[in-house]
Amino acid sequence: MFFSILARRAKRVMICCYRSLLKAFALTSFMTSVYLFGTGFSDKPSVHTHTVLLIMLMFFVIQLCICTVFEASNYKGSSFHRCDDDIIGTAFTGLKRSSLIFEEGLESFDKNEFRKALEVFTDLENDKYRLSQRETAVLEFYRGRCYDILGAFSNALICYESSREKGFYIPELPIFTGRCLGENGNTEKAAELFESLIRDDYIYSDRMRFEIGNIYLRANKCEEALKWFNEAIEKHERYASSLGGAALACVMLGRCDEGRALFRQALINNIPQREAFTAHFNLLLRSAEQNGSKDQ
Repeated sequence: MFFSILARRAKRVMICCYRSLLKAFALTSFMTSVYLFGTGFSDKPSVHTHTVLLIMLMFFVIQLCICTVFEASNYKGSSFHRCDDDIIGTAFTGLKRSSLIFEEGLESFDKNEFRKALEVFTDLENDKYRLSQRETAVLEFYRGRCYDILGAFSNALICYESSREKGFYIPELPIFTGRCLGENGNTEKAAELFESLIRDDYIYSDRMRFEIGNIYLRANKCEEALKWFNEAIEKHERYASSLGGAALACVMLGRCDEGRALFRQALINNIPQREAFTAHFNLLLRSAEQNGSKDQ
């Protein structure tokens, strides 16, 4: 156990040092060029060469120290990766170019630069990088996340399924897959997937009734959505969000008074994204009231 931890830490140090060396060399070259441009050429080439070499060495040591501290600080408590270390595990942990490129994509992903991250992850699929099956599975998952967040749900679903087939799994993966199925119009298939996850051995089983209700709500199947939201409310699962979902479903069904009551309860129980939810509810409520007035 001790030697395993030591090996992991040693490898991380090697990765940090390698990246720091590359950055320090690039910065040293740049600063030396600036120095030469600013001072011009010496009349004594030998003295000039010695001076330049000394300055380059000084710059290099300083930059290496700064870059190493910066690189190490990015890892915090992680063994290998700057973020999602528990998800990625030992994939992309070597000193190969593919590991460095993946880290660039991961950094963009962490900064919410999803299009940039997707380009990096997609370029890594090139056969020349010779990725392991684990690395390919991890890569497919992150490509799926990028597509999902960018709204390309069909592509996201393909990536998620490919990742799962290659052996990658985290408890959140079925949720991401189900949501993409719903967005693609496969409402019943998504609901079936979520319903199969209502079991004691699944960590997120207490949110599945809410997820099913949300899938039906987005498909404008409000009666079915309300049924699942009510079940979640009765079981106190995702309570505030389920109250909010039920409020939206009631308004969409024309039951405005009931919707207002549930809306107030959702606010009292601190529903997430309160402002966005309130704006969406009020928009639906105005539409429902206008339609009700026209019917009368």
